[in-house]
Amino acid sequence: MFKRMNRHIYQSILLISGLLILLVIAFTMTMITNMVYQTFYSMAEEKMERNISDCELYISSALTSTYNLAQDEELISELDHPSGNSLTKKLDNLCNYSLKIDGATAYSLDGSIYTSSKIGEVPTLEELAQDEGIKDFFASDAESFISVRRKKVAKIYNDNSYPENYGIITCCHKVYKDEKVIGYLFADILPASLYQNFDYSSDNYFHGTVCFIASENDYLESNNNLRLKNYYAEAKTKNLSGNLKYLFIQKESNLIGTTITCAFPLAGIAKTVCLIFGVLLILALVLLFIIRIIGRRFSNQVTNRLDNLLLKMTQDKNKIMKT
Repeated sequence: MFKRMNRHIYQSILLISGLLILLVIAFTMTMITNMVYQTFYSMAEEKMERNISDCELYISSALTSTYNLAQDEELISELDHPSGNSLTKKLDNLCNYSLKIDGATAYSLDGSIYTSSKIGEVPTLEELAQDEGIKDFFASDAESFISVRRKKVAKIYNDNSYPENYGIITCCHKVYKDEKVIGYLFADILPASLYQNFDYSSDNYFHGTVCFIASENDYLESNNNLRLKNYYAEAKTKNLSGNLKYLFIQKESNLIGTTITCAFPLAGIAKTVCLIFGVLLILALVLLFIIRIIGRRFSNQVTNRLDNLLLKMTQDKNKIMKT
């Protein structure tokens, strides 16, 4: 008798319940996604800051070793009055200190150049002065300077195939005698030594992270970051890549004097969010199934009572009519 009403009540219960469940899922997923993203960002930022500290410790150690050699009397005497004596052994000892330095060069003001044994084709002081940072260092009162550049790079280990785009990080230190500059000491570090601090290949969430060490208007290239070179310019103005695949974080290093950028892949948290969404979806389907059963019973109870009431009213009417 009340089939249409039964169907209407049942469909209304399902519709309202479904909308409420969708609303709850949407709100929950928004909250969870934001929480997961913020947690991931904090973890990535903390990890990056720790690795930058490792890089700065590496550079600081190399700079201290360079400073110590700059105080060596034999080196000071040779740079003050170049006589052709070899400084290779001393420069090699600098390179062998905890394997921190890949090549070393000493310059006297008259243009004499002294190198460690595994370095070749070093630029002259005039060529180095073409770099704005080194030029300012030569003219300043500063005793030391960290140069991050992609030009006038010595051929480390006599490797003529080492591209300048890979760049170099140099600990530059002035050599003094009687408080007067008599020469310069340059200790070169390959960027790969710093980039290895950002190798997260064993980390499930950060696997595939790529690092960029800024140099002038570009960055020091490596075999790893070349595959994501298109993201470097994007990272200067955005926190997320346009395709939502990477999170960009930039940090300044005052010691190194450059900006370090990391592109963290979001695939890991995307899987986590999808897993949570899948669990919520399953729960929603189970809940809808239960609501469907309850809704059917409730609508049947309502219409059954109406049917019974109508039947009783009909019977009472018939009794009245007979009398």
